[in-house]
Amino acid sequence: MTKGNNNPYFWSISSLKKKVGLWKPDMIKNTLMPLIQLKSNEALYDIGSGFPHLILELIPYILPNGHITGFDKDNTIVNNANQYIKEETSLSNIVFKQADVYDLDKMQLEAADLVMCQQLLVNLA
Repeated sequence: MTKGNNNPYFWSISSLKKKVGLWKPDMIKNTLMPLIQLKSNEALYDIGSGFPHLILELIPYILPNGHITGFDKDNTIVNNANQYIKEETSLSNIVFKQADVYDLDKMQLEAADLVMCQQLLVNLA
């Protein structure tokens, strides 16, 4: 077994449930939200999302009309993240898609109000 996100068990549904709550609500409210100023009708892209625990914390800020799309290269991560959102939140305005960051310019994406890369940039060549 390998460490990190190369481990097929690292992003399993059961492991994802254990990682929920990684971001503390007061950290989001007092530190992040004043910086990004996300509004309830905006679209957010999370590039290289993995299974983003931050997205779970941003859900209350985008409801009822906002939309979050996470992009990740690993199809297993994308499938597990979509399954988790479906089972745990039943929200239709959060979706994960399989995509390589190097190919995003070839995709016909709608405009987003905010694009974030939580930990992606440090891992790119």
